[in-house]
Amino acid sequence: MSRHQSNGSEDLHLHWHEGQQPATPEPPQCVGRFVPLRTKAEAQVKLELIDAYIVEVPVKFANSILKAVDEAIPRNEDVNIQHLRRFAKLEVLPGHLRDQFQNPGIESNAAAGLSALPTNSASAADAQTNAVSPDNSDAELTPSTPTIFLLISPTTSIPLPTLLILLTHCLPFIPPSLSPTIHTISIPLHAPTTEVQALQWSKTYWPTVYKKHNPHGPHPSIVARAEEGLRPWTGQWMALARHVGMEAGRAGIGEGIGVVIIDPSAEGAGKPRAIAAAGDARWKKVGMEARIAAEPEKPPIRTRTDHDNGNAIAHATLRAIGMVARKRLEAAATFPSSSPLSATASPSPAPSNNSNPNPSDDVFLDTPLTPTENSVYAALPIKPGGYLCTELEIYLTHEPCVMCCMAILHSRFRSVIFRERMCRTGGLVVDEGDRGGAAARKREGKGRGEEEGEGEGDEDGGDRGEAGLGYGLWWRPELNWRLLAWQWVDGKGDANDEARDEKPVGQNVHA
Repeated sequence: MSRHQSNGSEDLHLHWHEGQQPATPEPPQCVGRFVPLRTKAEAQVKLELIDAYIVEVPVKFANSILKAVDEAIPRNEDVNIQHLRRFAKLEVLPGHLRDQFQNPGIESNAAAGLSALPTNSASAADAQTNAVSPDNSDAELTPSTPTIFLLISPTTSIPLPTLLILLTHCLPFIPPSLSPTIHTISIPLHAPTTEVQALQWSKTYWPTVYKKHNPHGPHPSIVARAEEGLRPWTGQWMALARHVGMEAGRAGIGEGIGVVIIDPSAEGAGKPRAIAAAGDARWKKVGMEARIAAEPEKPPIRTRTDHDNGNAIAHATLRAIGMVARKRLEAAATFPSSSPLSATASPSPAPSNNSNPNPSDDVFLDTPLTPTENSVYAALPIKPGGYLCTELEIYLTHEPCVMCCMAILHSRFRSVIFRERMCRTGGLVVDEGDRGGAAARKREGKGRGEEEGEGEGDEDGGDRGEAGLGYGLWWRPELNWRLLAWQWVDGKGDANDEARDEKPVGQNVHA
């Protein structure tokens, strides 16, 4: 398949294979990287700190002290500190703790005043039962004896006086030798959900372990494997989505928003192939041509105004999903045994840009309207026997609105990748910050959907700190379906060259 450009034009010239089979257009690929989205549950898990005890112990006695402590302190199922290292050397502690313990030293019993401790408590009696032999022959320590810090337990698990008594029954703290020096520090209660978070906590609180387990979202290994499969093709599909969106925008039928749906295991293709591509068509005059011809004296059906949202059913996402549905019906009619729909479905006519006798087609607009849409639609039939969009991938130039997010969920896609974040209308992202919208406005000025006075740094939002809707409509247990989601951040700033001259889509537009 070849691609030609003439006189520097960005218009795509389509070519044909043998038998006049239309070819899928190949615009210049986008360059970028994946940014996995956080789930709603991940965003709701706030950093919660609790107090915990630590004690400096000689290395040679560390394991025996840990065993005695764990046997004496009852296990609390509500507080799990397995994400924190139990032992840590002074040099790996956070800076403020290193400064505090720089001159560790182990105090004498007389200085600690252990004689005043309540030795008649029940916990002390339990500690006495589990006491280490009082033979202190091995407890000879010098200032050069290597020591290590032990994370004992949360402070709620044992009172400090009881803990002191417990430790004084363990070598080398058995009187009259040495006495333990116990410190209280703050530690994170919940396990980290990312490696970056674990590193940050290690520098701030206590050495933390990231176990590559995420109870609040997809397992990191699942995300990594999915990215590995998507990476070779994402630049191509994102470029195609952008091109079909710009094509619709230039035609005046919609915003510059594009969507491509991919079958990663297309039958006979041997590689992922696009099976549907759609640009936004919310401004296409619904039935206007036929209405004017029949009743020229009446005003048009739709008059576009600054506060008009257009035909919501003609959003690019819904149009692309509708095209896949048409292909499903065609496959069911061609292969009667492959789908329960075949009992009632009749073969669908080939989509055409001519006027359609079915009035609903003028509302749903799920037939190709532009050359690129038509080329992608006709290039590859869908495999028979599939259910909705299961196992398919969807690429979008802009974060979809709440309505389109729910359509993506109900259609059972396995992954969604978008480029431009839509803080004010998007339904996927839960994080704060606006990677795309504010940068685009700052670079290119306000787009459609922006009111006068709104822009970079406004008090009502629109800058990189704008919080967004925070719905996270891609991985939520109550929605009965989960898929993987990423933002594709361009490698050449906030936009590749082809889109720099295009009118940006305003942050108030529902994509």
